[in-house]
Amino acid sequence: MPSLPAARISHFTGRRLRIKIPEKRRNTDFFDTVAERLATWASVEGVETNPLTASILIHFSDPERLFLEASAKNDLFEVDLSAVFGGSSEPVVTKAAVQSFETADHALRRWTQNQI
Repeated sequence: MPSLPAARISHFTGRRLRIKIPEKRRNTDFFDTVAERLATWASVEGVETNPLTASILIHFSDPERLFLEASAKNDLFEVDLSAVFGGSSEPVVTKAAVQSFETADHALRRWTQNQI
């Protein structure tokens, strides 16, 4: 049996999930099948697919129920959930902003001899 295409979660909020499947880009039949199948899941309120960007946008009501259904019913693609749930909860942008402010603060203190 061939392996399932790799998918990655690119956006996740309390009611929406965007999944990208780059190897299926421009495969209209695949994305039509995905939309039809996901629309039958009880936790899914709506599905939008875009074969040109290789993305699936899932509108859902309950994230826990969605992931339970995905583990039981998804035979369309492989999703690495550890990338979403296993990593740091702090966004990368926040880390970069903190580092920039710390660098600026250090330079300002050095230039003013800790007067500011």
